[in-house]
Amino acid sequence: MLKSKTGPYLTLHFLIFIFGFTGIMGRYIDTPSTAITVYRTGITFVVLLLYVWAKGYMIFPGWKKLVLMILSGGVIGLHWVAFFEAIKTANVTVTMAMLATGALFTSFLEPIFFHRRLRIHEVLLGIIVIGGVYIIRDSVDGNEAMESGVVIALIASFLSACYSIINGKWSAAMPHDTVMVIMWEMLGAVVVVTALFSFIDGFWVGFTQVDMKDAMLIFTLALGCTAFTNVKMIQLFRYLTPFTVTLNINMEPIYSMILAVILFADERMSPHFYAGAAVILMTVVLNGVLNNIRDKRQAKKTIEG
Repeated sequence: MLKSKTGPYLTLHFLIFIFGFTGIMGRYIDTPSTAITVYRTGITFVVLLLYVWAKGYMIFPGWKKLVLMILSGGVIGLHWVAFFEAIKTANVTVTMAMLATGALFTSFLEPIFFHRRLRIHEVLLGIIVIGGVYIIRDSVDGNEAMESGVVIALIASFLSACYSIINGKWSAAMPHDTVMVIMWEMLGAVVVVTALFSFIDGFWVGFTQVDMKDAMLIFTLALGCTAFTNVKMIQLFRYLTPFTVTLNINMEPIYSMILAVILFADERMSPHFYAGAAVILMTVVLNGVLNNIRDKRQAKKTIEG
């Protein structure tokens, strides 16, 4: 049994490593955040459309669902705009540390979307996470770029949590058409980001500022870090539980911060900062473990009952 899951588990960590590399590429790319997002999601949409067509999957879900998928994609599009902007404003390390709060945001949003009670341990852990964020904020006090980066990254984290919950709804409603849902969401990201930012000065100019280096990195983001990883992650759910996948994805900020320190000397933060990051990461992992224990107990009571 253990042997049969070794391959999927290694694949999972390979995908998480790729996710973690997204922030590194975001720092190397000089193109504006909005243009990166539109190019990335537009290319991903085309790639997934070809994949869905080649596999013979359903392409058109109906106009009502299509509109909802477009709007869902707008959420992830705005997340990526904020994500890349946080990296450009502060750095990779600050952004990824704040992104780790996403799991706790999800815990507070789930009761609203899934009509369940808020769990006491999630409230307590949420308070601890706020403490971790305060420690990080205090460690960059006086550095306006870093302080702004913290705020923008928290917005990105919140949007990521919203997108996760929305996709949880889609997965429950259309479990066999997940790739198709993601495909239309990518187009939604293009549409919504363009609609919201097209009136801002410099938006259209940003699309002409892509040199060969940026073009190669954006293609890598679209093909490797988005299309490939999303399809492979969906396939992994055949072998690994959602809890295993979700818990291990919390390694993404760690991978990113390690890579950032290795590649960029100015990414090295103070011990004060890493103490705050450690508080957030440990709290998120603990929340996942406690929720898993609770779910197992409830499942056992249901079976016994």
